[in-house]
Amino acid sequence: MGQRDDGRDLVIKVDGIVVLNTRTVPSTSLQFVDTEIRIRRTYTDGKNSVLIRFEASNETLTPGLYGCRMVRS
Repeated sequence: MGQRDDGRDLVIKVDGIVVLNTRTVPSTSLQFVDTEIRIRRTYTDGKNSVLIRFEASNETLTPGLYGCRMVRS
């Protein structure tokens, strides 16, 4: 997420269940921010695939997303 994404709301859902509801914080630099979000195994156990959704609130746009990777451990 970059500086233009300051103050944007972000909701992340796994198969329709909200796992993160947050607002981006102001950044003093123009650099991208790497963020790691851990999803509990209860959302993925016994499934071959899951649907991940990145949603905004009614008041803001979604922050920019420039790469995403899901790793099962």
